[in-house]
Amino acid sequence: MATASGILAQFGMVSGREVYPEVKANAERGYALDPESGDTCTVLGALRFWFEHRWDEAEKLYDRALQLQPSHALAHTFRAMTLLCRGDISAAESGLRRSTELDPLSASDCARMAYLHYVKEDYPSAEEHLRKSFELDRDYPEARLYDGLLHFQQQRYDAVIQCLSPSASPLDIGLLAAAHAGEGSLSRAEECIERLHQLTARQYVTPLAEGFAAVGMGDFDLAFQCLDEAINHKTNFVNLLAIEPFFHPLHADRRFAKLLKKLNLSH
Repeated sequence: MATASGILAQFGMVSGREVYPEVKANAERGYALDPESGDTCTVLGALRFWFEHRWDEAEKLYDRALQLQPSHALAHTFRAMTLLCRGDISAAESGLRRSTELDPLSASDCARMAYLHYVKEDYPSAEEHLRKSFELDRDYPEARLYDGLLHFQQQRYDAVIQCLSPSASPLDIGLLAAAHAGEGSLSRAEECIERLHQLTARQYVTPLAEGFAAVGMGDFDLAFQCLDEAINHKTNFVNLLAIEPFFHPLHADRRFAKLLKKLNLSH
């Protein structure tokens, strides 16, 4: 239950701030019931990582999980993502490689390996891993977002628009707005933002979605406001702030270091 709610919060499908008490209660209850389980150590580590930014504690729990159960693929994945958020790309790659070996049918692991190569600017490898992810799940939402980010970083805005236009995911719509702005069509970017505002009447919409749009449109004041709100809302994707290439335009601003401090991350 903790994992299910946590993954929904990771990409802003639900408010992480709202589900956090439930996730925390379930993760800590599971661990209390069986602290010698690789599963419970992994899930509690994920809580410490994604929701609480207690990075060292998370890594210790993942290490404990792998000591108890060396073939626990999810523990390798979560440990790798924790290391990636902290900028240890080499160790993260090693962990993700091991996870994909243990669970070769995981579309998520393939997508996250693609994301790591995207961060490394190894775009051909990123594209190859995304292809594998889509072969396993032809419309996997996580892979679709990474595909959009990859195209955006390559300034292939038409490809971003093609892959994300059918999506109703708020993060995809925000990135779509950024792509329209990249092509010089501010009116279409503003239409995407209006679509986000309309969605709020029917569902939760993470502030990170408009943050994506604001970065692409060059409205950095709004971008910092949205990112700060996304941290407060516990939209867990924002934990990747330090290493996500999309946010490079914000790095020189002193407000960026303040956001990282809220996440217990270094610049």
